[in-house]
Amino acid sequence: MVLAVTLLAGMASGEDAFLARWQEVGHRQPEGVSLALSAPKTTFFLGETIQAEFAFTTTQRETFLAWAPWSDESFVIDPAALTDDLRRPRRRIVYSGPGPSFLSEKPYSVQVDLNESVRFRKPGVYRVYVLSRRVQQVTDHQRTEFHLHLSGGGTPVELVSNILSLEIRPAPEAWVKERIATAVDILERPASTNSDRAAARRVLLFLNTREAALELAKKLGDDPIDPALASSPYQKEIL
Repeated sequence: MVLAVTLLAGMASGEDAFLARWQEVGHRQPEGVSLALSAPKTTFFLGETIQAEFAFTTTQRETFLAWAPWSDESFVIDPAALTDDLRRPRRRIVYSGPGPSFLSEKPYSVQVDLNESVRFRKPGVYRVYVLSRRVQQVTDHQRTEFHLHLSGGGTPVELVSNILSLEIRPAPEAWVKERIATAVDILERPASTNSDRAAARRVLLFLNTREAALELAKKLGDDPIDPALASSPYQKEIL
């Protein structure tokens, strides 16, 4: 999955540049298709994993197509000055799952962790929306099974979600220590599954404290260095 972060400079000449751009993109997107951004809650501690969901719907039958490997999405965040862009380089995804499917009124949902693309450096209230080019618009000429399952056969369209407000609070020291201890225990427990270990590493990665970074560096094993770890402010300690 390729997720990028667009960082805005903020307010300019009294105008809300964030809201203005959101409205501009919304006016350009096709009618009858929508993208909803949601989270199980809107208040998080600094370094807490922020799980989000993209839900695509349409009222037009066999017109808009979505496929898991087409994951060209970006978070747009305000205020940008208090965040770090952790975007991943684009890469070809080898995918063996189901082929593309047409959107309908039933949501086509995608789960993501916002922390994979952005790091909040300070507590505060942030506004977030998503730009997505995962969906393709299909014409009558392109609507053949051969084209759809080989290349999608449609034209990418840019969709914009609703604006989500997130409050990031200072993380209590006891909470951080408990999260680190739990993650380390999972990584050191022989009976832990690969899925549990991966989740524990992500907890340490997203916490972004000196102690969490050091524990993660010890437990990487043969795993590749994650870009978020490579951009950690604790690189000297890790090395």
